[in-house]
Amino acid sequence: MVFEGDNTKYANRLDKLKDIGYRIEGIPDYYKPTIPYGLCYYEEIWCFGILVKNNLQWKKHKKKPKSYSNSISINIAKSLVNIATKSNKEKTMLDACCGAGTIMLEACFAGYNIEGCDINWKLCHSARANLAYFNYTGIVYRSDIKTFVKNMMQPL
Repeated sequence: MVFEGDNTKYANRLDKLKDIGYRIEGIPDYYKPTIPYGLCYYEEIWCFGILVKNNLQWKKHKKKPKSYSNSISINIAKSLVNIATKSNKEKTMLDACCGAGTIMLEACFAGYNIEGCDINWKLCHSARANLAYFNYTGIVYRSDIKTFVKNMMQPL
């Protein structure tokens, strides 16, 4: 793998690969290796190890049944969930104006508790349909965010 900004010449990279390759015993299978290895040059250090590829399961949300042209992108939704949660799975998040539920999908996929609300009943239906399609649980309320927050703040 070549990282952006890595200006290592191809010949130098090939020399490093040969150095490592000659130290591994066995017969290589270039097309279906049983153990894939990775080599990269990052911040003045050569890194070598077993290559673990991301299965990119989260990208399946691109094929959600309900989507709109103004829906937030999956990459942005994933980033927002990571920023908002700070890895705290104890709390429940609220996706105000949840639309088709893209942020809710990403939060559910990552194992966070999330609820959503939207004033538009069609969008609420779409968000519920998207959650159900991926077998996620999350409550979607049809409500104006002002009313929703006001009701949440009422003492029990």
